[in-house]
Amino acid sequence: MQTDTERASSLSESISEGGAGNGAILAKYISERMDAAIACIQPASMTRVGVAVSGGGDSTALLMLLSRWSRENGVELLAASVDHGLRPEAQKEIDDVRFLAESLGHKHSTLRWNPGRARGNLQDAARRARYGLLKKWAAGIGASSVALGHTADDQAETFVLRLARGSGVDGLACMSEASLRRGIWWLRPLLGIRRQELRDYLNSIEVPWSEDPSNENPAFDRIKVRQALRTFESAGLSVPRLAATASRMRMAREVLQASATRCARKECSVNGIGDLVFSAEIWKLEEETRYRILAQAAMFLAGHQYRPRFRSLHRVIGAVAAGRRATLSGCLFECSDDGGVLIGREPAFCEGPVAPGAVWDRRWRMERVDGEAFGMVERLGEAGLARCPRWKASGFRKSSLVASPSVWNRGELVSAPKAGSANGWRATLLAGKDEFLASLEGH
Repeated sequence: MQTDTERASSLSESISEGGAGNGAILAKYISERMDAAIACIQPASMTRVGVAVSGGGDSTALLMLLSRWSRENGVELLAASVDHGLRPEAQKEIDDVRFLAESLGHKHSTLRWNPGRARGNLQDAARRARYGLLKKWAAGIGASSVALGHTADDQAETFVLRLARGSGVDGLACMSEASLRRGIWWLRPLLGIRRQELRDYLNSIEVPWSEDPSNENPAFDRIKVRQALRTFESAGLSVPRLAATASRMRMAREVLQASATRCARKECSVNGIGDLVFSAEIWKLEEETRYRILAQAAMFLAGHQYRPRFRSLHRVIGAVAAGRRATLSGCLFECSDDGGVLIGREPAFCEGPVAPGAVWDRRWRMERVDGEAFGMVERLGEAGLARCPRWKASGFRKSSLVASPSVWNRGELVSAPKAGSANGWRATLLAGKDEFLASLEGH
């Protein structure tokens, strides 16, 4: 049986042998990859799929191919384009996408980002904003998945970029064909296709696309890698080989995730205030397994999409091993009562006020037991804890209590259930051990 990488390689050869833009072969491949992705999710819920289309060659080809697939499979396809507000010509490109999408019978939406005072890595800021806008759009249209136009070339470039940054197995596994993040399934059915093959396909069906001039700007690291890969080909460091290595790294990652999940199931518990507590046996685990578990714990509590840098994680774990507290990614790490590791929220990074009944800090819901709810839910804080005379009887650590949910109204503390001052309210933890294990296994 062929692996995904071998299947993609065979497809590439078939397209080359069959002539540029062999649409039938591409369409068959896309159909197979979408079917495989849907099988991994929930087939019954896949009646509507979103597709992100910038107007470039990759995403335009994806729109054309998914249009055919959606008709054949009775799936409603909706398109969206993101205007990052960085190039004046972007609006014209998006108008072209809208015309193409609507001519194919698909609704189109334009999502706008205001870069405002964005500083530092502008490309990274734009990418994060793009995913955030697409997530909100998908939720609004009732789509549980969004297809993206990443290709084998993107995969190879990502591999080299992460290799240069010293990434481990997880980083070098690069992108998956289907991944669940931000509550949305992100589908990448073109990962086995070369960028030029898609342009050949568009030329064969006479569909134009736009070229973003920044895609050739060597000021960006990705473009430097893209240009370097053209010379690496002669040394055997080709896009297909790099993509194949990334695929093998994903296989290794799955094994490591499964092992870490089994260990965490034995050594992890969640206390009544939502802290993740790992027994002293955590120190006997293989270092890679221990780091993987604790990194995911921080991501889970803080709601982050990416693992903390290894150097920072190494520093924090070393501090806890020496009996000291340390903070990382919005979490507080310290020794548990039995000499293991306790991880809770860092108060300063807890979510701001929300209305009662809403989800607070991604894991809590505060509700009034009897009567009408009022006030706002936020962290208890030092000032709030000082107004709870019975907090020591709770048995929870002070560092955990100050980050716990409470209700305030006009500057007055109304309720702090975890600190012994419930006053007719209850705090419900919505994500505990089972959810943590699921995040560890599936990240």
